[in-house]
Parts: sequence; structure tokens; C-alpha cells
Amino acid sequence: MMNGKAIIWSTDRQGMRSHGSWGAQYDIYALFLDPEAWDEFRMNKEELALHKEIKELQKRKEAEEKAKAEKN
Repeated sequence: MMNGKAIIWSTDRQGMRSHGSWGAQYDIYALFLDPEAWDEFRMNKEELALHKEIKELQKRKEAEEKAKAEKN
């Protein structure tokens, strides 16, 4: 999930059980492997779009600086 930054699984371990053990309610869990993944998961559409745009601008700036450094 999330390009390898999170793991999801389902379990009935803590779910409500019916009488006679016929069926149970399942819960879905997610484990985020870094704080950035958790922050991105909590963003709404507008925040996520802005976050992606900022990351793209940073990558372009770093590429330009690297190209300048190699030129000199």
C-alpha cells in the first residue's frame, strides 16, 4: 500500500463475535512505515495535490543545482 510505505491487513481477533461462533466482524489495520506516509494518508485531496506540487518543484530545483554543479 502507498508504494511500499504502509502495510494493511484484516483480522477478526478484536471483532465482535456472534453466538455459537458463527461469523465475526473483521477489522482492517494499517501500519505506516514512516511518518511521511502517515501524513500523506491523513491529507485531503487539496493538501495532497499541493504536497505533490511542492515535491515536484523541489526535485526540479535539485536537478538544476546538480546540473549547475556538474557544469562548473
